[in-house]
Amino acid sequence: MTTEVINKFCCSLHCDASNVFIYKITLTYVSPLRPCPDIILDPATPRTPKHQLAERQMTSGLAAQVLKRHMDAVVKVYCTHSRPNFELPWQVRQQTSSKSTGFAALNPNGERCILTNAHSVTYSSQVQLKRRGDDERFTAKVLAVGTECDVALLEVEDEAFWQGVAPLALSDDLPELQESVAVCGYPIGGESLAISAGVVSRVQITHCETRNER
Repeated sequence: MTTEVINKFCCSLHCDASNVFIYKITLTYVSPLRPCPDIILDPATPRTPKHQLAERQMTSGLAAQVLKRHMDAVVKVYCTHSRPNFELPWQVRQQTSSKSTGFAALNPNGERCILTNAHSVTYSSQVQLKRRGDDERFTAKVLAVGTECDVALLEVEDEAFWQGVAPLALSDDLPELQESVAVCGYPIGGESLAISAGVVSRVQITHCETRNER
């Protein structure tokens, strides 16, 4: 028997080069754990006792049901970058492309948006999003880029994109140390959604000032 109560679900941005997002689920209902066959973890997940415990908690029971529902909110971001040439301002450098991760969320006004890393859309000339299990790409508009906090805000006007996508509600609560978490994203080296489980080893708060910029 294991405690698995779900009284809160929050999604927070994990700002690093791996382009993944952390899902925190707080548990409170007691029931036997039954692994969910639809959730397959990344085989590269470490096999330490803490990771194995987190894997059992996050892929079983109510926690797995919540994670499965919210996996569809995680999207793949395709960006074409046109970086300026500061030495020859009248020229533009050769275009480059990148792939990263974003997720659907609700802003403080209750409006739908996409959050991703700022470095994923810096100097973007085109941004497209692809949902899990769907080959169609949808055009996104960059609304704001915060380079200091490495967060960018995107908008998708096509209503077809939002069909079946439930935007996540952000939480003001920080995860606790040694708390079990699941990580979902599209890291470098794969095309499908990668999921791994682990524990929070460090919580750090950074204050920054930023301005709205493209």
